[in-house]
Amino acid sequence: MCPVQALFDVFSRAAIVNPQRLFQASIESRFAFPPLSYLKIFKDDSEIIFMFRMLDVDLSERRAEEIEIDDCIRDWIGGRGLGAALLKEACPEAEPFSEKNSVFILTSPLVGVLPSVNRIWVVTISPLTDAYTCSSAGGYFAYYLRKAGFEAVRVRGRSDKPVYIEINDGKTKFHSAAKLWGLGTYSVTEWLKGRHGGGALSIGPAGENLVRYACIQFGLHTAGRGGHGAVLGWKRLKAIVVKGERKIRKDDKISQEMLEDIKKTAEWAEAGGTLSFTPVVNAAHAYPTDNWRRSHFEYDLDFPAFKRFIQSRHTCYNCPLRCGKIVKTGFGTGDGPEYEIVWAFGANCNQADPRLVVEANYLCDDLGLDAINTGSAIAWFKECCEKGLVKYKYKPEDMIELIQKIARREGIGNLLAEGTRTAGKKIGAEALSVDIRGMNLPAYDPRALRGMVFSYILPRYGCHLKAWTTGEELKMRPEERISAEGKAELALRLAIKRAWFDSTCCCSFVELTPERAGKALSSLLNAEINAEELKAIGKRILKTEMAINESRGISPEDIIFPHRLLEEAVEVKGMKVEIGRTSFEEMKREFHRLIRWM
Repeated sequence: MCPVQALFDVFSRAAIVNPQRLFQASIESRFAFPPLSYLKIFKDDSEIIFMFRMLDVDLSERRAEEIEIDDCIRDWIGGRGLGAALLKEACPEAEPFSEKNSVFILTSPLVGVLPSVNRIWVVTISPLTDAYTCSSAGGYFAYYLRKAGFEAVRVRGRSDKPVYIEINDGKTKFHSAAKLWGLGTYSVTEWLKGRHGGGALSIGPAGENLVRYACIQFGLHTAGRGGHGAVLGWKRLKAIVVKGERKIRKDDKISQEMLEDIKKTAEWAEAGGTLSFTPVVNAAHAYPTDNWRRSHFEYDLDFPAFKRFIQSRHTCYNCPLRCGKIVKTGFGTGDGPEYEIVWAFGANCNQADPRLVVEANYLCDDLGLDAINTGSAIAWFKECCEKGLVKYKYKPEDMIELIQKIARREGIGNLLAEGTRTAGKKIGAEALSVDIRGMNLPAYDPRALRGMVFSYILPRYGCHLKAWTTGEELKMRPEERISAEGKAELALRLAIKRAWFDSTCCCSFVELTPERAGKALSSLLNAEINAEELKAIGKRILKTEMAINESRGISPEDIIFPHRLLEEAVEVKGMKVEIGRTSFEEMKREFHRLIRWM
């Protein structure tokens, strides 16, 4: 089996599970959730096998308190799921830039227990979409946070001055970040690790300047979508550094079995990793090009084009896949570009110079910008220039300067920092923006892969991973790929699995079966969790995320899809294809009918 096909199979394995429609939920029961039980004192190790510890940080008061959450694993696991539950309980109606809004940074009980389970999740209210948002990153921070004594951190309030937080073996200190304010994430991370050791997260100038799609950087890894970095910037929190010596109990048998399985699929990492996707998706005419005006890029901008920039490889904690790439640019040495980044600054900007892609990626990481939204903003701006909507003669190499202007809100960058939807309203170019509630869509054209419509309208919006139908659809004939038939059921099956899977904090490129996840969680709880319970957790998480948005007055039925995708056709294997407004409304109604039944 080829490496790309093996990876597609990992993503789409959940599609073979048959849906079970248990009951039609009423409005009252649709969003009925188990309460979270908080304990201030940890009493009896003999009775409670595992306790989820959260550090509750109040920046306004400069204080931190340990809170222990009882029995959350059975209902939410951790990561994305518990983050949604905590946000719903704490501040679902808060304004993004307010003391009431919280940022939850979460691991799971399986981080440090199973190989390739190492992701950190960030959940908050987005300043870009004004809705629930979540994002995750790989690396080592999740493991270091658990070693420091916690599975989660809640950040609320607002500091009167820039600060960073040190968490060391359960103890918390607040430090002035005055000397770090204005610096890029790479230099901040290096300074923090040199002074404190351990792992660190930080925001860049984009977060400080409240760019609405600013990200949080975890060393070489990014929690990119939704503006988490801007929320921390508003709170004046520059960074968190963590370390400790807490012991993490492992299950060696399950871990070894999973490790051997991962090694069997490791070939794809050396063969290009996610850049192996590019020629496959492009060949299917599902690769958005020139601000989504076409669906096929005529140039080869895949893994071989970037080999000359690669200095070495890197990986995340306890993972045999060395899929990360260290590259050298004119600005410095950093993480190499992945599939979405190459698309964002390559095909979507209609340029094929790999040097520009590598440098744009480095600047986004260092300045703290979500690369998908940044590349989309530049592609949108380029089209605006071509149509005379702004007085600017755009050239491909201008993207480097534009990225810097966006992060610092200088000149035209101040407009682009608001996102293409808001910027479009200001200059009469909203129809050129390919977004949902301001979240620009990633590199899979739903005109060619119709199932991706459903992934994009799930809460956080514009997310390809909430229900990655691409893996299944690329196995279909072109006329089947562009059809909506059966795609709602496919997307829902994938979304349910993805919700509980994300909550384990496992890497997306690894297959963690329900049976293996259930065994690992059961050993921690000394009580059985089976595949059916995991499906129930997945459904609960989806409903919780939707409930947060509905509490903010955002109805699923009101979601608007981009004008360009609904009414402008692209060529897909000789067929002229658009989605159509009537077809989209029918798809949306069917999808949410299935969700109400789940």
